Amino acid sequence: MFDTTGQSMEFLSRMVPETGLIVSISTTPSGTQMQGIPELSNVPFVVSTVLDTLDSVRKWRARRWKVQYEYLFLELKSQDLDELRTFVDDGKVKPVVGLTVPFEDIEQVREAAMTTYQAKGGLGKTVFTMPADGR
Repeated sequence: MFDTTGQSMEFLSRMVPETGLIVSISTTPSGTQMQGIPELSNVPFVVSTVLDTLDSVRKWRARRWKVQYEYLFLELKSQDLDELRTFVDDGKVKPVVGLTVPFEDIEQVREAAMTTYQAKGGLGKTVFTMPADGR
């Protein structure tokens, strides 16, 4: 699971044991990871310790479900995006699509948006498809 919203821990029970992997870019990094970034290496010891503890708790929760958890610290570098692309290309990250709606059908778009707004969308993302001619 590629976690871009910080909600991955809610879905641990739905992950495949032994082979499940969560890669998060939206939770907080560990203090150790922050110390490894030159511009962030002056993080106070107390803050670093708290961040390490939070990271350890997330990893422990994932291990309870036999799932691996990793935080990917994204710096604004093309190398990071290339690494993410390899996850997608290798099939390690797959989007979960709950609903597909044609963008030109305004009523379906409104219904889908309202369902999402009311937090009743179920599992998966809502995808709005655009016409092939781009109109």
